[in-house]
Amino acid sequence: MMTGPDAMGRAIARMWDAPDRASAIAAAEVFVDGLRESFRYGVPGFVDDRIADGQGWVSFDASTVRCPVVVLHEEQDPIVPVARPSTAGLLLANAELKILAEFGHLSIATQVVGAVEDLLGSPSAGFSGHRREG
Repeated sequence: MMTGPDAMGRAIARMWDAPDRASAIAAAEVFVDGLRESFRYGVPGFVDDRIADGQGWVSFDASTVRCPVVVLHEEQDPIVPVARPSTAGLLLANAELKILAEFGHLSIATQVVGAVEDLLGSPSAGFSGHRREG
């Protein structure tokens, strides 16, 4: 019987391609810690959090999003087909869709900081050269 984050990480790692193996083990540890935390206040606390999560994308009108958005996706993602982020890119008026290669479903997360830096430095985003006073 598999128990704990280490065993879960090993089992999950067998399901992932090389780019995602290390990320899968780390994700398993985060998942187990998060699951443990989500039940800190018992089942009623967990249920209350799920109610607070709402219905996701169906609970708001995506056309009201006005800020710049970057949607990252891996072209060979074995979990989420490329059509999903393509649809998100179309629904969000000010979105830039970046389809990347050579990353996995999890390891693409290593590209988020660079994508945000690019977005913030983009003149069309309105952030270029902006500094907060204070």
